[in-house]
Amino acid sequence: ALMKRKLEIGDRAFAAEFQNTPMASESPVFYKEWMKEYDPTSSDFTELLRRGVYSVMALDPAITEKTHSDYSAIVVLSADYDTGNIYVRRGGVWRDKCPVQNTVDTLIRLYKQFQCRTAVIEGVAFQRVIGDWIKRWERDSAEHLVIRTVIPDSDKHRRADAVAPLVQNGKVFFDPKDPMTTNLINEMQLFPTGSHDDLTDAFVFALTELQQWVHRRKNMKKGAFVVLPKGVKRNSATGIMA
Repeated sequence: ALMKRKLEIGDRAFAAEFQNTPMASESPVFYKEWMKEYDPTSSDFTELLRRGVYSVMALDPAITEKTHSDYSAIVVLSADYDTGNIYVRRGGVWRDKCPVQNTVDTLIRLYKQFQCRTAVIEGVAFQRVIGDWIKRWERDSAEHLVIRTVIPDSDKHRRADAVAPLVQNGKVFFDPKDPMTTNLINEMQLFPTGSHDDLTDAFVFALTELQQWVHRRKNMKKGAFVVLPKGVKRNSATGIMA
């Protein structure tokens, strides 16, 4: 039972909860050896994309509209419907110091490119900076983004600890040949003491969203089932009946 709990909450939280020996705060939350690699050009991943994946993105925006204040960062993650494995997408990791309009343009471009189901944005920043720009784009384009605003735990360390077991247990895969993913990996290893944590924050937001999605799917599988008409099948990737 204790080993099962350790797998669920990770080494750091387990040490604090059951061994009364919390790891020092200067220790990294994410370790390099936990980070599994994948090749987005491989036939296996190409076949996975053909079957369909569940993609989300998260934006950690600069809190002001000043062009050269803080970094804004975006991370796109895709999950395998069957295994629950999660992939940091090549070309889906972005960070820049730029005007708000550039950030929103990048958000929309990546949302469409990776066919994201949800974009997670920190709530205060959305209200202060991002929201009006997105609403204006939706009005002008007659298109719609599914946005979920979150009011995160103010303790970044605790937020990261909550999803670290997914990385530790080998459920998250990284593309080592993507330069921006490499930046994310480097930043994660220095978190929480590194000089920047924008990419890590966006990664944690997106991974939290997928963690909740996996939980909802498990609950659905335990619940009621639907009897389909004769000859009708449900696509396991999209859920569409045909």
